[in-house]
Amino acid sequence: MGMRITTGMAMNTYRYNLQLSTGNMTNSRNKVLTKRQFDSFAENPSGAIQAWRVRRAMVNNNSYLNNNSDTYSRFRIAWETMGMINTKLIDEASRKADLYAENDPTAGGRPATGKVMNDTADSIVQAMNSAKFGSHFVFSGDDEMNAPFSWSVDGKTLLYRGVNVNAGGVKAPNEAPKWASSPISDVTGLPEDMPSQGKNAVEDAWIAYYKNQKEIADFDADPDPNKDPADRPAALTKPSDLQDPFANSPKDKYEVPEDAYGKKESTDEAERLWATYYLDQGDKNRLDMLANEYENVDLGMGLQEDADGKLVDGTAFNRALPGIDMLGYGVDKNGDPNNVVMIMKRLGEIYGAADPETGKLDPDDARAAELTKEADRLMDKLKEGRQYTAGKYVEIDTKAHFLTENQDRLEMQEDYLAEERVNIENVDLADAITEFSWDYYCYSAALKVGTQLLSQSLIDYMS
Repeated sequence: MGMRITTGMAMNTYRYNLQLSTGNMTNSRNKVLTKRQFDSFAENPSGAIQAWRVRRAMVNNNSYLNNNSDTYSRFRIAWETMGMINTKLIDEASRKADLYAENDPTAGGRPATGKVMNDTADSIVQAMNSAKFGSHFVFSGDDEMNAPFSWSVDGKTLLYRGVNVNAGGVKAPNEAPKWASSPISDVTGLPEDMPSQGKNAVEDAWIAYYKNQKEIADFDADPDPNKDPADRPAALTKPSDLQDPFANSPKDKYEVPEDAYGKKESTDEAERLWATYYLDQGDKNRLDMLANEYENVDLGMGLQEDADGKLVDGTAFNRALPGIDMLGYGVDKNGDPNNVVMIMKRLGEIYGAADPETGKLDPDDARAAELTKEADRLMDKLKEGRQYTAGKYVEIDTKAHFLTENQDRLEMQEDYLAEERVNIENVDLADAITEFSWDYYCYSAALKVGTQLLSQSLIDYMS
């Protein structure tokens, strides 16, 4: 016995098939319009997970690109600035100094040389301070909101973030300066190499001590029987015999005894000299730290930390550019500055005070000889300073070249990731159109079949 198919059964089956055809057509049409294989995790869990990983990599890569671009801009500004300092300022100042020396055999051009040196020193500082990326000072290390360099109130001392760039030259009071070991002059009764004035309070104390010894010796050697013993100069304590009053004081992170602060102007000689020494060494330690500041940025090199929480070398890029490292700091064994600006500033001071007619550096012959020797030494030191800044210029150029190559690598990686995302998420358009055409055909067929299979209602028939 056959099964009777009612009108209700036919209608339900027709509606189900029509809805199915409509849904298939809608889905295939959306694939053509959006070009996506799936719109939810449930449609394709494996593909969705792969797509999420790729998209996360794309977001990270975009962040690396932005960081790299910003960092390159900073290094480009630093590169341009250091190039100008080397070729337009230092080289030009040296050329003019040589020109004045060659064309003025009487050395009357020394005041002009002094002005050139002084003005160039100021220009270098202005160039370093004007190097900015947006509102950030390029050469301020990790403190990018304040100008890196400034001058002291008297305009003679260059400061980097408030610290004297000539720090480190003060020896401990119990350590005699180099000139103290030179022979005693038969003419002056003083060490032959002793300068007329010291470069700091400790050296001044040693000079005062030797002059005091000479005065006492002269008084004792005077045969005048009528001299008053009360006029004999009081003997000064030898600096090396001054005990360190801060030996037991705890030290801070700069190795400065905590009790030494505020004692640089003390009336107690031992406190004053030892505080001068410790504070100077503390400034040198500060400069060492400032010169080695770092500002690590993630440029897609596999940022990673070791077991101690420290960054693994080579996984991050240091974009800090401490200006003090660019120009040098501290003093050499002769007490001359290592900083190219202070070398030029001191040359400007020496030559600027020369007699405009004779070129003599000081009316006193002994002092003039000292200054001439110092100036010659500083001119040679200026060449070394030029080589140092040129080396830093090359170092910046090398890092800028790396950033350029890294930018190309990240852009290439961006293209690969975009291609991989397309392969995972997007459909083949030809297949999608074919599928849509078939589903549309099925939908149209379902509509047509419905008009043929479903009979007219009784009311339509009776009318």
